[in-house]
Amino acid sequence: MTMGEKILNMRKARGWSQEELADRVGVSRQAVSRWESGSAKPEADKIIVLCDLFGVSADYLLRDNYAGERVPVMADQQEPVRQVTVKRRFLQIYAVCSVLALFALKFMSSVSPKAYISRKMLESGEIITQGDVVTGLLGFTLWYNLEWFLILALIGIAVGFVLIWQGSPILRKKTKSLFGHIRRK
Repeated sequence: MTMGEKILNMRKARGWSQEELADRVGVSRQAVSRWESGSAKPEADKIIVLCDLFGVSADYLLRDNYAGERVPVMADQQEPVRQVTVKRRFLQIYAVCSVLALFALKFMSSVSPKAYISRKMLESGEIITQGDVVTGLLGFTLWYNLEWFLILALIGIAVGFVLIWQGSPILRKKTKSLFGHIRRK
């Protein structure tokens, strides 16, 4: 039995789709499809993850004519924790810190409210109306020249949303069906 056939059989024994296995290993669904068809082989680090997921030895997975025993796959076996890359962990920490930073800015802007009026408007001598004054969170950040900090925090929150979307196969599927439905109209 080839490695691809073994991966296919073990995946089906667990009742996982190719996409579910891909999410657990950290690759695309197409990569799993290529592994199962035999047109490609997983990289060494992915082989280790596959062995841990399925509870088999690397010998069993790599050797087509392996004669040793294979550890049986139990349906109720506890699933191993998904491997998280350093880059993904950094982005998660960045997203959490960004949310905290935005809350801190909002708190400081409510404790010490500032009204921002541009220098150009003050120097021109024009009459200042209420529409020319920036208050709240934006006024606070402009007053203390923290625009860069606010932008970094907003980018971090966007990164957090992307990470949540990537980590949830259900969310991705619903998003794809929603946008597919919109495109058809």
